[in-house]
Amino acid sequence: MAKARKIRPDTVLKNYWNDNEQFADIFNAVLFEGKQVIKPEELENEDTEESAILMHRDYAESIKASRDNMKVSKKSTAYGIKLVMLGLESQEQIHYAMPLRIMGYDYGTYKKQYDSNAKQYQKSNGLNEEEYLSRMKRTDKFMPVITIVVYYGEKPWDGGWSDKLQD
Repeated sequence: MAKARKIRPDTVLKNYWNDNEQFADIFNAVLFEGKQVIKPEELENEDTEESAILMHRDYAESIKASRDNMKVSKKSTAYGIKLVMLGLESQEQIHYAMPLRIMGYDYGTYKKQYDSNAKQYQKSNGLNEEEYLSRMKRTDKFMPVITIVVYYGEKPWDGGWSDKLQD
């Protein structure tokens, strides 16, 4: 007789949210009160790996994280104009530092955009002093990142806000 395999909820949810219809529905519900602003056909899967090297003077540390789901929402599929990057995390356990975790994921996403862009500005040709220092032109823009967390644990969520805000 075959041995029963344990089905992990996080794997089930990653697969569930990978579907563009489901993904668009949750973001539309959370961000736009259910109005169909994000269209499933305008979503594309994005790399869920976030890694970066933090460097400051003589200190360097590499960080690596993996998001559950990440998609790019496009304004126009005909012209390939990217609007926003959408991240989704499914969380079974209460995690009191969840805002920090999400900020880390979002930082990794912005850093990946920056690193990709900065490669073209290794020399000062055509750059003013601020642009060369920044490795970005004034006209370069970051694609915004929005991340939501879906908590599916059994205990009521009691983290992520101040008790003073509940009164």
